[in-house]
Amino acid sequence: MSNFYQVLLIEDNIGDARLIQEMGAELVLRHSTLPSLRLRHSPSLSAGMEELTLGGIDLVLLDLHLPDSQGLATLHRVREQEPHIPVIVLTGTGDEDLILRSVEMGAQDYLVKGEFDSHLLARAIHYAIERKRSEGALLAQKRLFENLVTVARATSERPAMEETLQNTLKVASALTGAQTGSLFLLQHENVVIHRILVQGQIEQTRHVRRLDEVMDKGLAGWVSEHRRAALIPDLEQDERWLVLENGEYEAHSALSVPILVRGQLLGILTLTHAQVGHFGQDHLLLMQSAADQMALALRNAQMYEEQRRLAHRQASLYEILRTVGGHLETSTVAHSAVRAIAQLTGWPGVEIALPDEAQRYLAIQASDGAASAQQGMRLPLESGVMGRAFRTGQTQYVPDVRQDPDYVAGHADICCELAVALRRGSRVLGVLNMEHDRPAAFSEDDIRLAESIAEALALALDNARLYSASQQELLERRRAEEALRESEVKHRLLLNSIRSPVIALNADMTILYCNDAYADFVGRAGEELANKKLLDIFPGFDQSASFAAYLRVLKSGEVEVVEGVYKDRTLRAWVYRTPWGILSISEDVTARKQAEQRMRLQSAALEAAANAIVITDHRGIILWANPAFTQLTGYNIQDAVGQSTRLLKSGRHTPDFYQRMWETILAGRVWRGEVINKRRDGSLYDEEMTITPVLDGQGKISHFIAIKQDVTERRRAQIELQRTKDAAEASNRAKSTFLANMSHELRTPLNAIIGYSEMLQEEFADLGQDEFVPDLEKIRSAGLHLLSIINDVLDLSKIEAGKMSLELGTIELTGLIADAVTAVHPQLQRHTNTLEIECAQDLGTIYADSGKVYQILYNLLSNAAKFTEEGHIRLSVSRTARPERGDWIRIQVADSGIGMTPEQVGHIFQAFSQADTSFTRRHGGTGLGLSISQRFCQMMGGHISVESVPGEGSTFTVYLPAAVQATPSEDTPGPSIVPQD
Repeated sequence: MSNFYQVLLIEDNIGDARLIQEMGAELVLRHSTLPSLRLRHSPSLSAGMEELTLGGIDLVLLDLHLPDSQGLATLHRVREQEPHIPVIVLTGTGDEDLILRSVEMGAQDYLVKGEFDSHLLARAIHYAIERKRSEGALLAQKRLFENLVTVARATSERPAMEETLQNTLKVASALTGAQTGSLFLLQHENVVIHRILVQGQIEQTRHVRRLDEVMDKGLAGWVSEHRRAALIPDLEQDERWLVLENGEYEAHSALSVPILVRGQLLGILTLTHAQVGHFGQDHLLLMQSAADQMALALRNAQMYEEQRRLAHRQASLYEILRTVGGHLETSTVAHSAVRAIAQLTGWPGVEIALPDEAQRYLAIQASDGAASAQQGMRLPLESGVMGRAFRTGQTQYVPDVRQDPDYVAGHADICCELAVALRRGSRVLGVLNMEHDRPAAFSEDDIRLAESIAEALALALDNARLYSASQQELLERRRAEEALRESEVKHRLLLNSIRSPVIALNADMTILYCNDAYADFVGRAGEELANKKLLDIFPGFDQSASFAAYLRVLKSGEVEVVEGVYKDRTLRAWVYRTPWGILSISEDVTARKQAEQRMRLQSAALEAAANAIVITDHRGIILWANPAFTQLTGYNIQDAVGQSTRLLKSGRHTPDFYQRMWETILAGRVWRGEVINKRRDGSLYDEEMTITPVLDGQGKISHFIAIKQDVTERRRAQIELQRTKDAAEASNRAKSTFLANMSHELRTPLNAIIGYSEMLQEEFADLGQDEFVPDLEKIRSAGLHLLSIINDVLDLSKIEAGKMSLELGTIELTGLIADAVTAVHPQLQRHTNTLEIECAQDLGTIYADSGKVYQILYNLLSNAAKFTEEGHIRLSVSRTARPERGDWIRIQVADSGIGMTPEQVGHIFQAFSQADTSFTRRHGGTGLGLSISQRFCQMMGGHISVESVPGEGSTFTVYLPAAVQATPSEDTPGPSIVPQD
């Protein structure tokens, strides 16, 4: 405990401050058992904050009411700046609510001014400081526990060794703030090093090396020797830190702990930082506590890795045994073995060498991978690593072939060689040889696996040799019955090891022997078949092709191959004559036949396809193409195969176009698009192409399939169609512009004619010359009629030119309908028609363009009156509501006029079109009214339709939304979705 407490008193009242200072002085005299007080006084919060920044303060006595801060905000500012320094609040009153809230905000205690003495002050300060220290210690213990839980979770999440090491380093670095770290995993004086770089970036470097210098002179060696942790605040002042060459990071402080299990050193964890003194005792305590958990995790990871390696070795060995066990020829066994070994182990080069009969040299019987070029080579037995393995019968491992005097140069990239003798007892049958392009590439596990494979391979080669010998003896009748009986057991074992069905028959077709594969195939037990007549077991077999082949072989002695079907399975049998009869060795070729059939069908489909189909490798080299490819490009298939697809490039596309295409297909995605390519004769054509990547068993792209379709004519037609469309649109715009201009030019004199005719009518009427008035009325009527036509043409031209706009407002429908009826009344009288009006009571108002709604009503009523003679016309207007569509106005005009045919209805809304031209000649009209009405409906989001029967009349129905939405004038909308009756 310190001899004094450094206390900061923040108090603006000079009297209270002096009193507390006197109490502090009194403590020195009266309370020698407690530390004395050293008071610093600040009269304002801002001055107190500056004192706090200087440091060394053990406790703050804080008045809540200061000149520059009031109430709990004062405490909040102090706690925000210095959360770890205890605070005792000074209050002028015993306000319990204020005191409680102060404690909740982090104050350790409170003192009421005028109600405490020096003794109480000393106790309050002492308890507040000790309480804060206890809280800090508890918090440190809690953080330590949480960190240990984090370490335990990280080290147990992944069983694999590399992942365990990586997680351990990441968590240790995060908990201690280390910038770099390394973990040495000790095993037989070797080390696996993982390193975490600055800012959490992970770099894994795994290599096996001797710990000579590091373990002898460095920090890791010191920790290993003393079996205890080391904390180095400044690496430059400690001789245990060994600076290695090619240092990739800067380090000035370090923390290193041993990872022990029952006294055995598993590894050493070292953390470094570029700052001197970064690591403290709390970091050391944390890492020491976490070391036991790391040790357990590393031990579990080692056991997991060992079990995984053992399981992999056993699985690989089993798979290789299964692969070579199904073959009985030496060459087949060797080739299948090297393929299986290379595939399952990942060794770059594998080969099997067998001696010649005189054992003068070794011939490489089969090879795979990097060693495949050496197949067929002959190597002298007196030299070379393989020769040494064959001569000694012992495994020969050469980590670096350049250091071996017996090495016979072969592939240029070979750096390491492992040769294992293929032994059967005391006999050496050959050599299994593995080559690698990296020095010291084969581990002890690899060597043990290779030796296990060699034992199994030697057995398979010996069995193949025995089988070949037995076949030779059977065919040439060189074996006597006694020799046959002596080898019967061996032959049975050999034949039972064959997965292909085998059956032996004597001359009268009695079954002498069948192996387990044959019994399983026919669904009978072997004992059930032995010594039974073949025809008793399989009635009707004498009618089969296989039976006829058996008889021919018995007679001629020639080997025959015959196919037959049994229980929907296709068998291909090799039939041999033997001293006792015949031997049939079969193979189930059902899947192969089905695959061949599918391949034939697929090939025929591809050959007959109308579209060109091209198959390339992953580089774009053409491997196959169908006849349609030749028709499309002019290249013969023989000329195209082996060429790059670049031979079709036209030069019309940028490099970016092909780059994007390759990026798409190399990412495994299908590319579709149009390409301009070049034929063999140099002509260009447009093709629509789809390229599909094909993945192999490892998920890598092995081929591409391209389907090509000639779209040259279609592209030409599209271009021509676009040109025609553009020309039509330009012509239409020109027409509309012309009509608009002409309409404007005509309307000016017409307005003058109409005006002057009206003036003359009034003047002649005033002068009493009434005989001129009818003629002037005809002039005025003709002018008004012509002006109406011009207005319609002008409206249509505006619509087609996209210049027509909506002038929306609130419309009283009843009044608008009355105006339209009044305007059309003269036409109704002229044709002696009656008009019936049905308006719903709830019509109300709508929000639309009143002029366009009026013109729609007028056009429909005028049309009905014009084409109806002494008939009946009905106008009905109603309001309807549909879910999710709002209110709509329905306007219907029905007449009993001439009606229309379906053909006439089909073009009734086209501009300048009428249903009956003869009637038009009698009644006039331009055919623009209905077309304009339809365009106005569409502009307001509505729709117009017609139903008509010739001779009975027509019914026009209009739907308009009750609230029209404004639409841009340059974009006249098409028909909207409207409610139907």
